[in-house]
Amino acid sequence: IVDEAHERSLNVDFLLGYLARILPERPDLKVIITSATIDPESFAAHFATTAPDGERVPAPIIEVSGRTYPVEIRYRAHDEETEDDVDGLLAALRELDREPDGDVLVFLPGEAEIRDAMDAVRGLYAKDARPTEVLPLFGR
Repeated sequence: IVDEAHERSLNVDFLLGYLARILPERPDLKVIITSATIDPESFAAHFATTAPDGERVPAPIIEVSGRTYPVEIRYRAHDEETEDDVDGLLAALRELDREPDGDVLVFLPGEAEIRDAMDAVRGLYAKDARPTEVLPLFGR
């Protein structure tokens, strides 16, 4: 499974190229490529197989639709006093505390930043009566 194939990197590009080369030799190997934003027809053509009559057969495309939920994107003004991303995140969360209940999704560049933010957020809400759940997600 190659997830988020649209996120270009040397590793993903190498893996996709390597898979395209070995799949004709390995019909037993099954590959799933996922992405919400790639052009599926171009990927299907890239991973096409050759039928016994010599015709190129595109890889199958399986579309999975799901429910979408309303998302509100907010931007905060840059605060000169905010020293780093974690301080800005904590300030934004305190602003959101005045809003009705909801969920917050935060994107950070790497595992270390995610872990730092997770620890800070857990510390910020450690004594609050309302439960706050922090779920880190990162790739390696």
